[in-house]
Amino acid sequence: GFVFALNPRTGVERTLWDCYSGAQEPADRCADLTGPAVSPDGHIAVVWTHRTWQPGSPPPHGNLLRLDAGGVVTGEVELAPGVWFRGDGGARRLRFLNDGVTLAAETAMGEQPVLYQQRLLRLDGTFGGQAGPVGAEELDWSIDGRVAYTKAGNVFILERDGTQRQLTLRGGSDPSWSPRGRWIAFARKHDLYLVDSRGGRARRLTWRTGEFPAWSPDGRKIAFWRGLPRSEGSTYLYVLDVRRGSVRQVLDRQLPFDRVYATPPEWQPLPR
Repeated sequence: GFVFALNPRTGVERTLWDCYSGAQEPADRCADLTGPAVSPDGHIAVVWTHRTWQPGSPPPHGNLLRLDAGGVVTGEVELAPGVWFRGDGGARRLRFLNDGVTLAAETAMGEQPVLYQQRLLRLDGTFGGQAGPVGAEELDWSIDGRVAYTKAGNVFILERDGTQRQLTLRGGSDPSWSPRGRWIAFARKHDLYLVDSRGGRARRLTWRTGEFPAWSPDGRKIAFWRGLPRSEGSTYLYVLDVRRGSVRQVLDRQLPFDRVYATPPEWQPLPR
C-alpha cells in the first residue's frame, strides 16, 4: 500500500503515497496496488489500487491515481465497478504506451472464472479496446512505437506494420526496452539477459539472480530486484552497469515478502 521513490545516487528513500493514511481498515482497503507506470516524458506516474474494498461487499471500484514528478497526487479517478487488475508480483501489469497519454492494463471483470486481458486505459479512467496481440502479456512500448511482449514463455516484438517476430527461443519474461529502442532486457530463469531488438544471441547479465529490469534514462544502467541466498524470501534493489557488468546494491534494507511484496521497479525518464 505504499509508493516509494529512491534516489539511485544517494540511496535516499522517501514515501510518495501512503494508501493506509486515513483508512479505518487498512489491511482490507490497501490489499492491492500496482507498481508505478511512469510516462515517457517523466512528468507523471500512475498507479492502480483497490483501496475501497471491504470483506463481504460487492466487487470493488478500482482507483487510478496520478502523481506528478515530485510525488504529489494530482488526480484520482474511480473506475467502473467490478474491474480487477492483476497484481504485480509476477510482472508489470500497468504500462504507458509511447504516446504518454494511454496505458495498457491487464484487467478482468469481477466474474468467475477470472479471465484477464490486456486493455487500453486512458487517464480519465475510460477503457478502450485490446492492447497488443491476442495472448500477449507483459507489454512494453519502445520510443518508436514497437511493442515487446511475452507469449508462451518467450519474448516477441510487434512491429509498427503489425507483423510479429519471436525474439527468444529459450524462454524470457518481463521485457524492458532501452530508452533509444535498440536493446531489450528480460528475465530468464531468475537471471537477467540482454538482446538486440533486431535479433541475435542473448547476453547474460547476472549470475546471482535478477528480475524485473528497469533502464536508467541514459541507457547505461538497469535497476532490478535480487533475492539473496538464506535471505528468507527477502529481496533487494540493485543497479547493474550494462557496459562494465558491475552490480551495486542501492537499497540498504531488505523487503520481506512474508509481510509485503515489492512491485517491479520503474526508473523515471528525464523530464523534458
